Amino acid sequence: MKQRISVEDVRQLTPEQQEKLREWWNEPKIGDTFVINRDSEIRSVDSTWRLIMISNTPLPERFCPMLSIGQCIDLLEKSGRFKGLHKSGTDGEYKVYLIPGNNNGWGEYIKSDKELIVALFEAVKEIL
Repeated sequence: MKQRISVEDVRQLTPEQQEKLREWWNEPKIGDTFVINRDSEIRSVDSTWRLIMISNTPLPERFCPMLSIGQCIDLLEKSGRFKGLHKSGTDGEYKVYLIPGNNNGWGEYIKSDKELIVALFEAVKEIL
């Protein structure tokens, strides 16, 4: 099971979506993984990188977090649109439910996939 989004996933985001993602990720934690966009270099935040990153507010636009499953769920919950997650017993796919727009109902799942991180990231893209 994949635990985080990939460099290719980050590249799917528009510059505006990447900026919103950086705003949410405004205080990187030790162990977080990020990509440096210009050369697709993947790094993990350690104590040195954390000091560099939080001293450059806002984060340099070339840095973008490679979200984990937990970070995707956190971002979705903070959006106020996350309604739930379900794994289907028939096809084994994960379904992420969001409130679409101004709808107050249960919402519709916007993505299902056998990989949890893929379904979650599709939902994240929807709210960014």
